[in-house]
Amino acid sequence: MYFWHCVDSVAQIEKFCPLIKQNQLGYPAYRSHNYDSCFLLGFSLYWLVSNWATAERACGEARIVSGASCSTLSLRFDLSSCGVPTAEGIQIICHPGRADAILKREKNTYHIPLRELAPGVWTTVGTLREYPQNWQPPKDPKNFISVRPAPSVRPIPLVEDSAPQLLEVGGQFRIRTEQSDRIDFDTNRGFSSLRLRGDFYFHPSESVIFLLEPQANHVFGEPLLRTVTPSANANVATSGANQDPILSFHQAYVQLRLLPLWQITAGRQLFSYGDEVLVGLSDWENPGRSFDGIRSRLDFSFGFWDVFTTKIWDASTQTVPSRDKDFHGTVSEWRSDGSSLILQPYFFWLRDHRAQIYELFSLGLHTRKQLGNFRVAFEGTGQWGDSSGAQVWAEVQTQPFSAYEAFVGLDAFYSSPDFNSLFPSVHKWLGWADVLGRRNLSGAGGRIGFRPTSLLECEVRGLHFIRTHTDFPGYKRDGLTPLTGNTDLADAHLGSELDAIIKVQLLGGVDLVSAASLFFAAQPLRDSYGESPVARFELSVSGSF
Repeated sequence: MYFWHCVDSVAQIEKFCPLIKQNQLGYPAYRSHNYDSCFLLGFSLYWLVSNWATAERACGEARIVSGASCSTLSLRFDLSSCGVPTAEGIQIICHPGRADAILKREKNTYHIPLRELAPGVWTTVGTLREYPQNWQPPKDPKNFISVRPAPSVRPIPLVEDSAPQLLEVGGQFRIRTEQSDRIDFDTNRGFSSLRLRGDFYFHPSESVIFLLEPQANHVFGEPLLRTVTPSANANVATSGANQDPILSFHQAYVQLRLLPLWQITAGRQLFSYGDEVLVGLSDWENPGRSFDGIRSRLDFSFGFWDVFTTKIWDASTQTVPSRDKDFHGTVSEWRSDGSSLILQPYFFWLRDHRAQIYELFSLGLHTRKQLGNFRVAFEGTGQWGDSSGAQVWAEVQTQPFSAYEAFVGLDAFYSSPDFNSLFPSVHKWLGWADVLGRRNLSGAGGRIGFRPTSLLECEVRGLHFIRTHTDFPGYKRDGLTPLTGNTDLADAHLGSELDAIIKVQLLGGVDLVSAASLFFAAQPLRDSYGESPVARFELSVSGSF
């Protein structure tokens, strides 16, 4: 890099030293010591000025606060280590599949790139960096590892139309210890788990991206089922033994940008729509959720339009004859100027022919609106086909206020007895204990949180649950297993839950999270399952790179 910087600067120096000539190899030769001194002086000044103008350093921390689309992203910069007292006024510059977060101050510019891993799923790339005030992000960024053809004997500078091959590397990790006491009203479990993902983006051209995301997902001390004899399988140890757990992959796809507004993604990928009430990542679960399928997306300045098809179960992979299970859908998003209003209508088609023909159609709308200092969200869904159902969810939350960035939120929810929640994200809306599922379930909740420092976040949440119709039971988290002991009873109450979470940022981007949940069952459930408490506690360390 310094060689080419030197060669490129020769043209600038020759303006001041016109008698410099070039030899046959393309390097400068000088007619006298005077011109030699002129060149050295000019080159030194040129190098100092150009390097001062592009000086940079890693400085501060960046974190995504909220947002499912580029125009709704909200970031927080902590620049206390850079000597900057405030970090307000962050600008988001959107590009297809990526974005730049920029904050300009009197003397410096602070920047971090962002990438969309899946529809509605954004992550920061690399570290927050400090540049001179007039710096601008490159239009064609070449991040992380750059792979170029081996140079010839005589170096040749790359021309504009020679697109280099690029590899971007990132990832995330999480280690969690969890204690669950009768969240299924039956068993007590305590265990520790590990999840490590690596992201490898290959860019053979501007229009093609390959992603491979291997995942190490493991419970400490978890045995592995292996074939020990031609006719028998047995569990074998994977810790302290000559046996490793299996390395899987969470994502693996190719993305083709056929037109400036149109891209196709084919392979194993992530889907996240709305607030993940029906289709989400379920990222709290250790494996997380991925889909095998194809997605077409049209990007517009005011939103997007997705059409996808996925294979949930393929009968040809089974030894016992069965049929397939498929999930198809289309989702669009419309954003107003300034993104104060977001509308996201959707239509899903679940087709399950494994045991018997079952088809379910879901039509719904997710919307968010900024009303002064309040954020209002709503989602409603109607279902028909071989069964019918409906659900409604609404939330009102204040913008952060006071010096402690406090906020208050209220939410309410309703679901009918035959509602199918499809592929939701658990551990998000119906309590962190994950006791109940969104079927024949109604209730309300409230939350309060604050951020006393840039490194500490706290939140407390309470919810109360009732059965929507007393002629039908409540259901456990999967929405399939009914709760016994509360059918045909006039008492519709299922119980209440209290959650608390504390998040501490450690070591520049590594989070320590401690959370506790208590579920207080109503009397009909205590009569059936006993008086023992239902609780969950977790402690985790996580981060991304």
